[in-house]
Amino acid sequence: SSLPFQMSTTDRDPICAVSSDGLTVQTRHPKDWGGIRCTLGVNRGRYYYEGRVTDEGLCRIGWTTLNGTRNLGTDTMSFGYGGTGKKSHNGAFNDYGEAFALNDVIGCYIDWDT
Repeated sequence: SSLPFQMSTTDRDPICAVSSDGLTVQTRHPKDWGGIRCTLGVNRGRYYYEGRVTDEGLCRIGWTTLNGTRNLGTDTMSFGYGGTGKKSHNGAFNDYGEAFALNDVIGCYIDWDT
């Protein structure tokens, strides 16, 4: 069975708007990053989700712990993959894959078992 994963309406930066079904997030700030967490956490097993870019601008998708920042990849507790084709962790942004933008779908996988 699948769990009701949605984006949180409370664990988010104020510049993030969440749709009523909890499946769409949007920020409109011209310079600041806005982050948001999911309503459910994971700490064992394997998980995969996809994010679809539905608007112009840069975004970053990934994983963070409750103690990590919502600005993915800027601390030791989070990992991100950004629209510029960079993976990020602990403030390091390294080339990885390809850039992505409007209408792209990005898969995000974590394997807590290994």
